[in-house]
Amino acid sequence: MKAKTCNNIFEKAIDYYHINNEVDSSYSNPFKKETLEFLLFEKCWIDTVQWHLEDIIRDPNIDPVEALKIKRTIDSSNQKRTDLVEFIDGYFLDIFICTITNISRWFYILLTSYGSSRYSCLLYTSPS
Repeated sequence: MKAKTCNNIFEKAIDYYHINNEVDSSYSNPFKKETLEFLLFEKCWIDTVQWHLEDIIRDPNIDPVEALKIKRTIDSSNQKRTDLVEFIDGYFLDIFICTITNISRWFYILLTSYGSSRYSCLLYTSPS
């Protein structure tokens, strides 16, 4: 996935947020579930809401009861974001492990082939 595609997904999530511009508004992720695009949209939505919650809680005149409610919402949002980031990390880990495994196999084949052909040459050229 290219950076431009990621940026388009992030812009879309932010634009969706600003339709209602409310931290409690519902939304509909436009991407197919179980895709990286879906996950990135979710992550950006959580970040966008969280940034707005943090702006609200910084108000020096905020009611302490309201501040506590927002603090708990931020804590919950942090956990959701952490879980999602770990899931996205797992997505990439699966891809890279598969790639690394394939590269490792290739090197193993290359090295064992090279090693055995070098060994055969030594056997062939060794004096009896």
